[in-house]
Amino acid sequence: MVFIRMNDGTVVRSIEPKVSISSLAFSSDDAWAIAWTEDGDFLQINPTSGDIRPILLPPYSGLIADLAFSPSAPLLAVASLGGPVRLWDVETLQLSAEFELGGTHVEFSADGQLLAMATAEKIQVWRLGEGLLSEWDMDEPGVSDLEFMEGTILAVATWSGLQIWDAGSGEFIRQTPYVGLLPEGAEIL
Repeated sequence: MVFIRMNDGTVVRSIEPKVSISSLAFSSDDAWAIAWTEDGDFLQINPTSGDIRPILLPPYSGLIADLAFSPSAPLLAVASLGGPVRLWDVETLQLSAEFELGGTHVEFSADGQLLAMATAEKIQVWRLGEGLLSEWDMDEPGVSDLEFMEGTILAVATWSGLQIWDAGSGEFIRQTPYVGLLPEGAEIL
């Protein structure tokens, strides 16, 4: 496994043994990461030291599709195909919450108060500790990623372009026909 600094391509650390990773999420300070391997194991990885230790979470019946860390609490969201989205306290390894929607993508807002989850056809946004904030069906299937932009504004990458939504109300704002990588500091207008 190789950790590369995206802004300049510098190799930060190469870790042996080689591990086949299916999903990976970094803590908000990038001090550590949690990975789900193709063998079905969760690992905590320190990118600086290269230390790897197993995390003993209960097995999942479906493939882990996505992982996301809360930027404000020690919480890990785990989306699995065919199963619920689960929220784990990574310090105690206790289940914090379970959401019925089985997801392919999960994402926390910058303040850690909102959790967005998606299947190919549906988006749900939860205000943690309070409940479901908004939910909508996608006009076309094919959600490939989620990203909170500012506040409750949620970018949803689909097969046909990038959709911008108000996650607080579930209101569609606009769509752009092309999705591509933006240089650091670029803004979507």
